[in-house]
Amino acid sequence: MPADPPDLTARTPDPDVTTRRGDSLPPLAITPPAGGRYVLGAEIARGGMGAVYRATDTALGREVAVKLLQEQFGPDSGTARRFADEAHIAGQLQHPGIPPVHDFGTLPDGRPFLAMKLIKGDTLDQLLRTRRDPGDDRGRFVAVFEAVCQAVGYAHAHDVIHRDLKPANVMVGAFGEVQVMDWGLAKVLRPGGAADGTVADAGATAPNTEVRSLRGSDGHHTQAGAVMGTPAYMPPEQAAGAAHKVTPRSDVFGLGAVMAVILTGRPPFEAGSAETTRVKAAQGDVADCLSRLDACGAEPELVALCKRCLSPRPADRPANAGEVAAAVADFRAQAEARARQAELDRVKAEGERATAEAKAEAEAITRREAEARAAEQRKRRRVQVWLAAAAVLLVAGAGGVAVWRVDEEGKKRTEAARLEGEEGERKSRAADAVGDLLDRTKAVLEAGDAARAAPLLDQADRRAADDAVAEHADRRAAYARDLAMLRTLDGVNDFRWTVLDSKTLPLPERVVERWAAAFAGYGIVPGTTPPAEAAARINASPIRTALLAGLDGWLARSRSAAVRDLLSTADPDPFRDDVRQRMAAGDVAGLSALVGRHEWAAQPSGLVLAYSGSPAMPTAPARQLLLRFAVARRTDFALLMQLGDTYLIKTSDKAGERVRWYQAAAALQPENATALYNLGNVLLDRKDLDGAAAAYREAIRLDPKYALPHNNLGIVLYERKDLDGAAAAYREAIRLDPKHARPHNNLGIVLYKRKDLDGAAAAYREAIRLDPKYALPHYGLGNVLFDRKDLDGAAAAYREAARLDPNLTPPPLGLGNVLRDRKDLDGAAAAYREAIRLVPVFAVPHKGLGIVIRDRKDLDGAAAALREAIRLDPKHANWHNHLGMVLRAKGELDGAAAAYREAIRLDPKYALPHHGLGTLLRDRKDLDGAAAALREAIHLDPALAQPHHSLGTVLQAKGDLDGAAAAFREAARLNPKDAVAVNNLGDVLERQGDLTGAEERYREALRIDPKYAVAFVGVGDVRRKWGRYDEAIAAYRAALGVQPTLGSAREGLDYCLRVQRGEVPTAPPPRAVTR
Repeated sequence: MPADPPDLTARTPDPDVTTRRGDSLPPLAITPPAGGRYVLGAEIARGGMGAVYRATDTALGREVAVKLLQEQFGPDSGTARRFADEAHIAGQLQHPGIPPVHDFGTLPDGRPFLAMKLIKGDTLDQLLRTRRDPGDDRGRFVAVFEAVCQAVGYAHAHDVIHRDLKPANVMVGAFGEVQVMDWGLAKVLRPGGAADGTVADAGATAPNTEVRSLRGSDGHHTQAGAVMGTPAYMPPEQAAGAAHKVTPRSDVFGLGAVMAVILTGRPPFEAGSAETTRVKAAQGDVADCLSRLDACGAEPELVALCKRCLSPRPADRPANAGEVAAAVADFRAQAEARARQAELDRVKAEGERATAEAKAEAEAITRREAEARAAEQRKRRRVQVWLAAAAVLLVAGAGGVAVWRVDEEGKKRTEAARLEGEEGERKSRAADAVGDLLDRTKAVLEAGDAARAAPLLDQADRRAADDAVAEHADRRAAYARDLAMLRTLDGVNDFRWTVLDSKTLPLPERVVERWAAAFAGYGIVPGTTPPAEAAARINASPIRTALLAGLDGWLARSRSAAVRDLLSTADPDPFRDDVRQRMAAGDVAGLSALVGRHEWAAQPSGLVLAYSGSPAMPTAPARQLLLRFAVARRTDFALLMQLGDTYLIKTSDKAGERVRWYQAAAALQPENATALYNLGNVLLDRKDLDGAAAAYREAIRLDPKYALPHNNLGIVLYERKDLDGAAAAYREAIRLDPKHARPHNNLGIVLYKRKDLDGAAAAYREAIRLDPKYALPHYGLGNVLFDRKDLDGAAAAYREAARLDPNLTPPPLGLGNVLRDRKDLDGAAAAYREAIRLVPVFAVPHKGLGIVIRDRKDLDGAAAALREAIRLDPKHANWHNHLGMVLRAKGELDGAAAAYREAIRLDPKYALPHHGLGTLLRDRKDLDGAAAALREAIHLDPALAQPHHSLGTVLQAKGDLDGAAAAFREAARLNPKDAVAVNNLGDVLERQGDLTGAEERYREALRIDPKYAVAFVGVGDVRRKWGRYDEAIAAYRAALGVQPTLGSAREGLDYCLRVQRGEVPTAPPPRAVTR
């Protein structure tokens, strides 16, 4: 036999492996690491640098996977550093397709370990190897591939690349969840990061979140020419050891390699050994792989995408995994559309064929009837001939005729009996068939499966009608009532699991109302219907389990004594009765004490769900009980949905757990729109907009009249800046449910964003009309009124929003803005402080407070408030510019310059910080730097008057009077009410000797501002130069009347008075560069 081929899918050796015996670690002992918290079990897998073991977390009582560094790697090796980086990188990538890291530490002997979620399932490699042909189950594996692309795309959005993508590093769990494993070779493209290696809370899932690596940049520890990864799947640049060229496009090649295995069953590169395989990869020799792809028989779109990903030149590949995921999603959507169209065509063809067959059958029946009539006529003719002959023989005696008559009547009776027997047999068979269908309907009803029961009962009804079967009529009617009730109870469950507005579950009393209506429609009214009668009906019903589950849920949320009494009569089990008594009493301690009871293992899911969902039941023990059932009853849809609902909505650290339970529920019942809607809500919380949109659209496809997914799809589209799409989604939600206030409010937000203030106001007012206690539309209406300059109306709207929801931050923020515009600085400061009290980490009110305090001349307080706003949200250039203004006013010129420069770095096209920096440099006598900064401000915003004005002062100081005059003229043109710019233009003209023009400008400045003292001085100076001292004296005295301490006016007046007294001064009064 030939020798086994080499393993071409194994990783190449790590260049930092320590192989000296003295550096190696002792063999692995299966002992609890980290002080005994993790008890290790059997080895699950072994990879390039680590071994993975099944383990028990003794602190939390859960199964986990523990990965240990292999024995041959020293604790100071590059492999050990990469092992640590795997923990820190994977721990920061919060995505349902990336296994969460629970813990990281070191053993007493120095070996590092990391504890992570235990994924129960198979690797993609194992699943692909079980196929008989690469074309088998291709659609399922393409869906898995899409999930892999989404997870890797998330990592790429956080500047992390995997560098070892292959089917063996993809796990497919028992519930269909897909996990990208083994991030040991991952690389952070952006170096640097916080000391603790964590991601800031403010953007835990945002695409611009920076993931930090312990080694900062891979370049410090990856040797030049070192090759890491798996040769059969490597992109050429990685196989060649060009670490600096490895980018997200390198992972795209790896994704293409995974797709190649899915489509052809073989990786891109195959050769006689690992090294020759690496050489083939380094050369980018994909010719054999492309030939296999051409011959694989897969859809051309998939083959073309795979070829693009496998392009030897990185530039020819998609830019990142997100683009690949989008392409696969588009392909799958088109494939589903084609499949739906094919199904429609098939149904149409079958209908046409059935019509043709029915027509042929009708024609055959017509032919048979015609033939029967012809035969009957022939028979009659034969009888007539026979009768004629008999008449001839009549004389033979009447006895012969009597014999004939008796014989003919016997034949008729025999034939009638035969036909009657055949009809009875046919009806008996039909009745048996109906009975069989009803037996099957009963079994499915007992299982609580309304979707499967409905077609069976429909078949029974049609068969009974077609064959005129009278039997089982009562049974069919009873099962129809049971089916309707089961559907109603399912609808109540869907309602109680439905997260409203992506924020809250329905109030218990709203759910109770639906249960009460459902049972009343079924003829059971607790407290009115005698318990014995109601119990007898429940126990005789095939949906007994569902009925008891509904009553248990009703009891848990209402604590109704009547419901409790009915349950005690219908289901008198001692343990269940004890649980129900405590639920009815709202006994928190008593309910919690029941969690550990062994009897739970035998209890129906309805009681488990009612108990765990009781408002009196603390969340932690409720989830603990549900988790005990999660494996044993993993096909229980209701249990999975309730597990998802045990996590606080909008709690980002638990969103991953909620995603998993809703994913499992949606996989179990893919036609359930509520499961997909809730899954979309969790993905929306995690900022996975693509995933959320897909979930909402699928929920809408399943139930086009379901308004809530339309509303939340609008939220996704709004977040994507697709305002038209968002508005359309909100309007469709309103059309489907016009009495729901939330879509009206959301539509108002979109219209406000589009500057349609009238439309926004109408939408907000309709939301308020529908739900006067809903705070957000009052806040939105306040924004509209604020923009319309209706400050009183805006203040009233903001105050009403704050009254309705005192914990809502935006209303006091909006009120602060109104009061600031009304110059009520104390009131504005109080409003901003209230917003800060509600949410101290909300940066915007700190900024507003800083501006108000600045206007109150409290520069220290203003600087502190602005610095806190910037600390909380450092990306706003405007805030840094405000801080620069405050610091400059305080005389902290270095700090002000730093603030202006940071504003420019954040937004190089923002003109104001360039202007602020220019005036600061002017004050520091750096006139060239000041002129450059001011010219940049003018370039960025030529319509802004202030930089032109400031540039004029700089050019005047530099002696460029023509340039200064031009700058002042432009400033005055842009802002004709700027008396200072007009006055300064007069000053320049005066220095140029144009006294007439100068006086005109001074008087224009006084027309703009009659109390502008410096302009009076300018008029006095011109009159003095003309020798008109009386007029000059009058102008100087007018200046002092406005500003008694103005030195230039005092000196000009003194000079003119001395001239009048005959004293000739030796020099004219001094003057400033500009007034």
